[in-house]
Amino acid sequence: MKHSSWSVLGLAALVLAGGARVEAGGRPIRFYRLAMEEGLSHTTVFAMLQDQQGFMWFGTEDGLNRYDGAGITLYTRNASDAGSLPNNVVSSLAEDAGGDVWVGTEGGGVARWQRGRDSFVRYSTATGLGSDIVRALHVDKKGTVWIGTRDAGLDELDPATGTVKHHRHDPADPGSLVSDSVYVIHEDRAGAIWVGTNAGLSRLDLPGSVFRHYHHEAGDANSLGDDRVRTLSEDAEGTLWIGSEGGGLSALGGSGSFRHWRTVAGNRDSLSHDSVRAVLVDDAGRLWVGTRQGLNLLQPETGRFVLYTHDAAERNSLSDNEVLSLYQDRGGVLWVGTRTGGVNRWNPRTWGPACASGWVRVYVSSSSALAASITSRPPAGMASRALMARFMSTCSI
Repeated sequence: MKHSSWSVLGLAALVLAGGARVEAGGRPIRFYRLAMEEGLSHTTVFAMLQDQQGFMWFGTEDGLNRYDGAGITLYTRNASDAGSLPNNVVSSLAEDAGGDVWVGTEGGGVARWQRGRDSFVRYSTATGLGSDIVRALHVDKKGTVWIGTRDAGLDELDPATGTVKHHRHDPADPGSLVSDSVYVIHEDRAGAIWVGTNAGLSRLDLPGSVFRHYHHEAGDANSLGDDRVRTLSEDAEGTLWIGSEGGGLSALGGSGSFRHWRTVAGNRDSLSHDSVRAVLVDDAGRLWVGTRQGLNLLQPETGRFVLYTHDAAERNSLSDNEVLSLYQDRGGVLWVGTRTGGVNRWNPRTWGPACASGWVRVYVSSSSALAASITSRPPAGMASRALMARFMSTCSI
């Protein structure tokens, strides 16, 4: 079932320094929030995706939301419509080369949103999946759909034929998947498939079928930080960043050894919490870490973290401290999905020198037309209307 909800966003951003709750030593961030007041179907956001046409998709605890910058179209389950979403709890999202969006659900298997028809095709245990409880999705470079399930391992779906190959844990086979409880799937630059599970990390080098495993070993600093892997991200050098449920942040480099960052009691420069739900390396090389206690930004030159948290007195602070998902769109905007605060967004361009001057207020209407009001004397060279328009497009979020 599809619903539409339109809302005028009004004041989208006031480009000023300060406003967000941030630990000492960090640059301030002013977040813009997208929540139920703006039409989001639920405050818990598990997954985010920007499709080929620029729409943002949000997988929530109660429906799939498509956002066009002004309004939200909501997709939900309709028991009488086989072409609707099969389950309202959306855990994961991926897009294929043809522009179809694949949707993982907690109880309804996988749904393929067909762009040309604006309807869903369902894949479930009835069509060959190992489980209908899906936690992770990935479409690889060849178009194969990889499906991580809670209790039936990893499925490899050929969308052209509908055939499914199962990868399950076999205690008698050391080359099998390390665990049937899968949380995250990542394809690295070399085409290897990494699978984060509740019992360690597995790597599959295609076209083979033998997994290599990485585990936490007590007393071994060069091992995985914790076996309960929840999130994976890769940087430009090929380092794999790993977030776990209790081991904080780990990094696996080309040497095969791990580095670790954990919370340290009394040290405000350390990671804020050892439960890491989301990790993102953005297009500027910045490493963002979403935890149960706020959003962390790693300062590589010092190894310290800057923490961004919720402040009830500040509307432009992070909406909720429990971060579940992170995404950067093609325009560079950072999106932060939370447990109870919906979605936050921030444009890194606001850290540019001109954007910090605090002289322009940006409004966005339902038609996405921009207007501005000068609140103080503009910077030199910003007198003409054309220059103002370019300034706004650079600085607005």
